[in-house]
Amino acid sequence: VIDAKSTVVPRCLLSMDAFCQELRAGRPELTINNDAGHCFQNYMMNEQDGNRPMVKTDTWKKASMGFYMGMGRPEVACKRLFKDPEAAGKRFNLMRIDQALYNAYSSLEGVVLEDVNTLRTFLSSKEMVNSYKSSNFYWYSTFACVPQLGGVKNSHCAANLGSKIIEEAEAVLSGKSTVRANLRFGHDSALMPLLALFNINGAGTEIEDFATLHNQWSVDEYVPMAGNVQIIFYRSKKDPKSGIL
Repeated sequence: VIDAKSTVVPRCLLSMDAFCQELRAGRPELTINNDAGHCFQNYMMNEQDGNRPMVKTDTWKKASMGFYMGMGRPEVACKRLFKDPEAAGKRFNLMRIDQALYNAYSSLEGVVLEDVNTLRTFLSSKEMVNSYKSSNFYWYSTFACVPQLGGVKNSHCAANLGSKIIEEAEAVLSGKSTVRANLRFGHDSALMPLLALFNINGAGTEIEDFATLHNQWSVDEYVPMAGNVQIIFYRSKKDPKSGIL
């Protein structure tokens, strides 16, 4: 018996469906229960309905602004995009435009699209690197264990998900549940704090020096496309009743 649940976002539903179809193709005798609904959102999509209790202290805000300002002047890149950067700056947040250019180009690299390299002309190599550092810092300071929060870790926004994993595992190990695989299909913004909460592969490491953060902690290693966590329990084939190995 497999229990599969997804958030209500279509791309996650499609991922769940494709994944379960592959399982069924290999093992037609499986019983697979698929479900999705808002009742699961409180632990699978922590951005909704205030489920993500973010903490942002004054120290954190000061440290964050200092980091972003040290990443260069976004109006330099925007000069290549706007005829009048000063007027654009009054209407738009140039730092966000700078980051949006980076996000668009780095995301579209994996897509066969004509003239995609045109986007690359708006950012120099150094600006690309700085945009990566900014993006990496955002993920670390928003979802991991940034020390500047004064001991409060934003990984606690994965507490609902972490508790659910423990609860469902206990039900199987104690014999109260016949489910042999609990599969959940969600988002990077739920996976990252879970990794930090359980400190998987060092995701929960506290790093004081933001200038060297990218050398010690990289979001790309934790939540790439199709990133996932697998917690697997094994029994002895010779003696299945002997408990979990």
